Amino acid sequence: MISIFILSVVLSCAAAGGSGDYHDEICPRFCTKEYVPVCASNGIENRTFSTKCMLKFHNCHNLDKYHELYDGECLNNKCPNICTMDYKPVCAFDGRKYQTFSNLCTFHSVQCKNPKIAGEPSFDSCPIGCNKLYSPVCGYNGNTYRTFSNTCLLKFYNCQTHDFYSLKSDFVIVHTIFSMNRVGFLVIFAFIACVTAGGPSKVCPQFCTLEYFPICATNGTDKITFGNKCQFISYNCLHNDSFYILKYGECDKPECPDVCTFIYLPVCGFNGENYKTFANDCERLSENCHAPFSPNYDIVSQGECPS
Repeated sequence: MISIFILSVVLSCAAAGGSGDYHDEICPRFCTKEYVPVCASNGIENRTFSTKCMLKFHNCHNLDKYHELYDGECLNNKCPNICTMDYKPVCAFDGRKYQTFSNLCTFHSVQCKNPKIAGEPSFDSCPIGCNKLYSPVCGYNGNTYRTFSNTCLLKFYNCQTHDFYSLKSDFVIVHTIFSMNRVGFLVIFAFIACVTAGGPSKVCPQFCTLEYFPICATNGTDKITFGNKCQFISYNCLHNDSFYILKYGECDKPECPDVCTFIYLPVCGFNGENYKTFANDCERLSENCHAPFSPNYDIVSQGECPS
């Protein structure tokens, strides 16, 4: 069963004054940061908008209404060169660094000459801390997509790294769940992905909150206790593994052999990357048991591994 939650919110607004063409315009609450320019005119001058969404956003919140002329940047577009001296700072991002402008006019003047500074400037302050709510959102910085545990952590990451991940309102977060009965257990495997209409592109959760709601899971061979469901999903996604949930709560602690005999009956083990000689099979089982997050050593032959 696939549940799709569309993370886009639109707000219906009526434009004050001006042409009646925009009375019932659907106003976007926010726009994405990609640069797909469109040229528009208000009857006096032409202006390049970074996207059609930004054109709609401008018309909804300003008295001067621009009508779309054609796709692409305006030819001979005149940028404002004179702005007032009032200091009402705004923060903007050009894809590499943040910059503070003294006011909106100064920002728009620079944006006009450098279209890579897309979208509207931010008036938000950086969050000092974030709550532990796991409500994943999809972010995009112009190059890569990343899933964040919640919107606050996306903003916090931007502030700490001087990167700029914007919420992708045209993306959806997909939770895919497969259920089946396997040896009496309910098997649940899930992943979180940012997807577009063009098809899924798996994005593993990079950041999980720290609340402790343990989950006991197994891949049929090993049992692992994960701190919470996000960590369980992230581990499966990053390791291409297929752990499924056995129960909510900690796994019963395995009885690892702590003391092995000194009888030398060597076995050669292989963990998918390295070969290792164990003094006996008890030593191999003990190492596997005490390192559940490491690849297990399986016996490939009796005797020492070839050097």
